[in-house]
Amino acid sequence: MTPIIALIGRTNVGKSSFFNLLTKSNVALVNSKPGTTRDRNRNHFYINKKKFILIDTAGISISYDSKGSQKNFLYSKMYTQTILAIKEANFIFFMVDIKMGITHAEHFILRKIRLENKKIFLLINKIDALKKINNCIDFYDLGINEIYKISISHRIGILYFLKKFYKFYKKIMISDQDKSLEKKENSDFFKKKIKRKDSIDIKICIIGKTNVGKSSLINRILKDNRMIVHHQEHTTRGISYSFCNHYNNNYTLIDTGGLRRKTKKNNLLEHLSMLKVMQEIEKSHITIIVLDASCSICSQDLYILSLVYKTGKSFYIIVNKWDLIEKKRYKEVKRNIFQRLSFIKNYKILFVSSLLNKGLENFFKVSNLIYLQSMKNFSASYLTKIVTLAIKKHPIPMGVKGKAIRLKYAHLGGRNPFLIVIHGTKTQFLSPSYKKYLINFLQKTLQIPSTPIRLFFKNSYNPYDKKK
Repeated sequence: MTPIIALIGRTNVGKSSFFNLLTKSNVALVNSKPGTTRDRNRNHFYINKKKFILIDTAGISISYDSKGSQKNFLYSKMYTQTILAIKEANFIFFMVDIKMGITHAEHFILRKIRLENKKIFLLINKIDALKKINNCIDFYDLGINEIYKISISHRIGILYFLKKFYKFYKKIMISDQDKSLEKKENSDFFKKKIKRKDSIDIKICIIGKTNVGKSSLINRILKDNRMIVHHQEHTTRGISYSFCNHYNNNYTLIDTGGLRRKTKKNNLLEHLSMLKVMQEIEKSHITIIVLDASCSICSQDLYILSLVYKTGKSFYIIVNKWDLIEKKRYKEVKRNIFQRLSFIKNYKILFVSSLLNKGLENFFKVSNLIYLQSMKNFSASYLTKIVTLAIKKHPIPMGVKGKAIRLKYAHLGGRNPFLIVIHGTKTQFLSPSYKKYLINFLQKTLQIPSTPIRLFFKNSYNPYDKKK
């Protein structure tokens, strides 16, 4: 079983920076504004080829009363997510800030951690502030044996801490009995691996405008309250990974913050969130665009659709909050949606209600179908035959100045995004309408309707053309 580690501490002590450093990613948003992290964000990292799961949590505030509740509902949810992370974890990395010194918040947090009886490692961050180095002495009053001084920004003491932590893990967690169990698990895993030869790993990025129900959708799929759900805009900040297994297939669900147009971004956090979303779309296999059924399709939704379509990544659409539509208006609303999406020729669409858990039974089936479409492989001879067939059915019109355009052969340039390279002469004069015709014909013939195709035309060069 993979050990789980929770990063716990006050706001702005450097938990998200440490999370990004260990997981070698840039997933967690880092900002000086308190409360930037809200959800439980998880990812894995390795020490000596041993895999660990690291959970980044929201900062715990001293303003909670003894029952752990607060007037602000959103902060109450953040607190609940942090407590769940403590309960789930095998080890706790308790991070503090040497600049601030020890406060009442540290004692409050420590009481909550000790209720779960977990092994605690105290990390004193920002020791590069040498003027405050004497503040380290105060932290010994917390009664934690394992204390390490680090600086995340200057990479001081981190390697030493990881070595010590790994030695402790090997000493405490791996006994002779564990070794025999580990051998048994390895043999069982090898047997299972033969049976699970066809299992796949799919990375799914879920995007949409604010308050369309992305987080509640993930909670329903996972059957767990992993993400904070609230009516306030931008409840989800940055990127949050969730992992699940369905019929021996592994899925990584990526929750993202609500997207808005460039002209409507009010602060740096929104801008950083937008950049991270675009990076995750590029890395993922499938992108799911979530729409709000009660709001129909607005210009903001079309803007998001165009962003995804330009990347060439496989995608499909989920229309959430279908329970808010009256039954007698089903046909009318669907007709309006299809009309607004008429600029896209082929796409899959699901009408769901994450609140009532309806319509999600086909989620994994559709995701698998689109993934397999995007990973299909075609030979150069087969693609050339299809392009030749397309030309026979609809001959290429003469280019500018009456120049003859010829398409000679085609081959696959890449998958996910799907790229087909077509070689020919005078291809620069091919009209946009004919290119669209080729894309639609290829999608239909190759039987990949939900996978966008990008065409790249390459001209054959004749070295004697310019010689007199």
